[in-house]
Amino acid sequence: MNKTFRFFLPLVALVAFLLPSCSGNEAADAGQLLATVPNDASTVVVINMKSLLEKAGCKVSDDKITPGDDLRNFIDRKVKGQYLEDIQSIFDGQTGVDPSVACFYQVGYYYYLTGNLADPAKFKEAVKKKTGASFSTEAGIDICRNIAVSNSRFWVNLEQGSIDPKEVKHFTGLDSSQSFMNNPYSEQLSNFDDDIEGWGNIKGILNTMGLSFLSRTQYEMAIQTAFEDPYALTFSLEFEKGKADVEVGVLNSKSKPAKFNLPTGKIDTDAVASIGGTTTGLVAVAVPNKLVKKLLDETKSKAPSVIGAYLEVFKGLDGTCAFSYDEQGAVNGLITTTGEDLTQLSDMLGQNGVNVNKEGNILRLTKGNVTGSAEVAALAPEFKGAMIGFAMYDPKEFDLAKDGVASVVGKLSPESGSLKMTLTLNGINDSENFLLTLIKAQ
Repeated sequence: MNKTFRFFLPLVALVAFLLPSCSGNEAADAGQLLATVPNDASTVVVINMKSLLEKAGCKVSDDKITPGDDLRNFIDRKVKGQYLEDIQSIFDGQTGVDPSVACFYQVGYYYYLTGNLADPAKFKEAVKKKTGASFSTEAGIDICRNIAVSNSRFWVNLEQGSIDPKEVKHFTGLDSSQSFMNNPYSEQLSNFDDDIEGWGNIKGILNTMGLSFLSRTQYEMAIQTAFEDPYALTFSLEFEKGKADVEVGVLNSKSKPAKFNLPTGKIDTDAVASIGGTTTGLVAVAVPNKLVKKLLDETKSKAPSVIGAYLEVFKGLDGTCAFSYDEQGAVNGLITTTGEDLTQLSDMLGQNGVNVNKEGNILRLTKGNVTGSAEVAALAPEFKGAMIGFAMYDPKEFDLAKDGVASVVGKLSPESGSLKMTLTLNGINDSENFLLTLIKAQ
């Protein structure tokens, strides 16, 4: 989790400090940017600049940004030397950038950031001052290292030291059938509601993850087994007071929610609450018996496998399974069953040091004494409507509080015949926007 935040924060910093102001017409600007993104892009993300700046504690007016006291104190404490001068020039409106929206996208193995310019000349001067290099014109595009300018728009080839002017020229000349605006999901990204929203082609994402051919094939087969015609992922991030919400969905090739092929159920939150006590973490999953039978049938139709033998142990599951745990390895939980043929399951749990008590169709599980700062009964309602849920309250191994996070709650829920994943990061300060909390925690 710590690594996740370390990866995420540079993006926040880029968004919050390098692109300063807002024209006030986010939807129109998003559409203009998406029109220069080729339709073979594997990932496309739109970013609401004005919203993020304000949530970081800034007041945005025309081309000037006024940081709030908390952000100014953070800058004075953490930022020194050239970086401080760069940030001050941004606050003074000296960068020439004026986007309401920025757009990040991936084409092949290249990652681009693009946005609008209020003053191209001022922008070029700021780049020259920062890099010590000058712009030259190639193929009608102004180029300085990995930065390109055409009229009132800029592109940055991220993680590269150069940018191909012919490629940028291609971006500027796309017609409606060649650009991302031809993608049915472009309307959603043009009229986005959250701070950050994105779309990603599943195969394209897998191709750039550095996976072996075998691993990539296995992932594709698993996704295709679980969903009907899975084509793309959609995702969004919204910063709010005291928390941040992330949502992820799966679309088919027609940009509709991809049908989930396996039987689903919903967590019995009352059963989860009955575990009682306090905890560091909580996991719950709804396992209808028809799901177990379907998986068993699928494995039996193929050659004998370890997975098939393992599933035989769980063939009596039917309902909610939930476990609270702590860092010492203690466990307290329950497994809802059909009430039949539970010997293999009980034996397996016993061999792992788990005490099993049968109460009708429920197996009560205990191993040690679970401790923690969160009440299980208070966490259980968080899983309402979900098929799978988890909650984590700052275990020392992750050290979430160091990054401004008090707890993480995740859910996988049936919706519109598909599945939607939601993740909520709760901040250590309920009274301020979570983005500012993240920045101040660094």
